[in-house]
Amino acid sequence: MKTKFLFDLDGTLTREETLPRIAAHFGIEEEIRLLTEETVRGAVPFEASLQARALALGIYPAEEIAALLETVPLHEAVLAFLQEHRGDAAIVTGNLDVWVGHLLGRIGCRAFTSRARVEAGRVTGIASILDKGAVVRHYQAEGNRVVFVGDGANDAEAMAAADIAIGAGLIHEPSPAVRAVAQRVFYEEEEMCAYLERL
Repeated sequence: MKTKFLFDLDGTLTREETLPRIAAHFGIEEEIRLLTEETVRGAVPFEASLQARALALGIYPAEEIAALLETVPLHEAVLAFLQEHRGDAAIVTGNLDVWVGHLLGRIGCRAFTSRARVEAGRVTGIASILDKGAVVRHYQAEGNRVVFVGDGANDAEAMAAADIAIGAGLIHEPSPAVRAVAQRVFYEEEEMCAYLERL
């Protein structure tokens, strides 16, 4: 049986949450900081959070946001693992395709994202929000064992569906929902990747 490795993006592969980076660039830090904190810990449902950020950031050019996120620092050991296993690894992120497209190109493996509605180069709404659990079930239906690595409340359902769930505490404590379903929680990327290599 083949093993497929699915990774959340923000905070799991990136060395910082991407939303605060965007907010700092456009000078709306406080509004976005509160939204990010509440979303990560599960107080605001991810769908509502994504709608709110699309509304707040829709006035800015999507290409400017994509270029900004292309340079976000990554956990190098996690990136190396993804690239070494690119045929059996994928990014599974609720973030919008038009915002993270350049960053995903830099990572270089398959990716599943939420999709934006775009008019005149700006996000006007959300066409679809990614169901991370559906990605897990898709790979399982193909006969694969699925490992899901995540940190936020919106990862918990997919992690519960996965064969092996790994909590990533690389930049902050994983959400309570993640800790409730994870078989292991790691706080050092090298230790986490060494464990993944043994699976």
